[in-house]
Amino acid sequence: MSETATFLASPIGRRFSEAYDALVNRWPPGTRRFDLASPYGNTHVVASGPDSGRPLVLLSGSGATLTEWYSVIGQLSRRHRVYAVDIPGQVGASIPSSTPISSVPDLLDWLAVTVATLGVDEPTLIGHSYGAMIALAFAGGGFPTDGLILVEPNSVFGGMRPEYLAHALPILLSPNENRERRFLEWETGCRPLDEQWSDVAALGATMPTTKLVIPRRLRSVRPEVRRRTVILAKQSRVHDVARIAENVHSTWPGTQVEIVADATHHSLPMYPDVFGDVLEAALDESGC
Repeated sequence: MSETATFLASPIGRRFSEAYDALVNRWPPGTRRFDLASPYGNTHVVASGPDSGRPLVLLSGSGATLTEWYSVIGQLSRRHRVYAVDIPGQVGASIPSSTPISSVPDLLDWLAVTVATLGVDEPTLIGHSYGAMIALAFAGGGFPTDGLILVEPNSVFGGMRPEYLAHALPILLSPNENRERRFLEWETGCRPLDEQWSDVAALGATMPTTKLVIPRRLRSVRPEVRRRTVILAKQSRVHDVARIAENVHSTWPGTQVEIVADATHHSLPMYPDVFGDVLEAALDESGC
């Protein structure tokens, strides 16, 4: 039995799966869950929206899992075909194979295989945090991409604050449920988070994972994607938001930048009324 399967069969793993499933069960009627085979394992996909809609692929932040999109999926899937995915080897419902994703080429190949298996030629990629880094690297690698929406991309247009790294370090060195909960409370300023999603994030912190592959920061060259938006959280503790916005404008002219007031890095996906509207506006601006 793999480490992932062993974790999911444990008491804490069962609690994780219950919270994960409860969130996915809140997605719109007609939502489908399925797994796609790849050299790196089975990729868990949750798909929603009309088959004829514009294809969107959602890439979540590290440890957040695809469930973090629960609050906006209803709005996005009204007219778009939305595919949310978990990365094999990371926290979530995907099961890695004996060949892990161990390099950036592996990571991009996994996403290319996933998109191709879904039958999508040119997806619009919406990525949050680590997912935004992957989306940008994918487009920068020359893979066909119809649009990019990068939500709170960390370590892309500027570095992370030392204070944030200091708070995150204990979780990286010795992850556990309580540390993850305290970290989320600190970053969000104790803003209300969905209890089931908090359980997914906190319990998932103890899930065995493969080494996180970090795409290299694109310092000067930006991919030629016609439709692109960067969405930032004004109260984010990850980085200096004003400086990040300035760097986006100076290094990637023509990119739309939206700043969501009263949101933080980890709480932003939980603001359905505001965040959903900003996403929809970005998609409309992109002609999607």
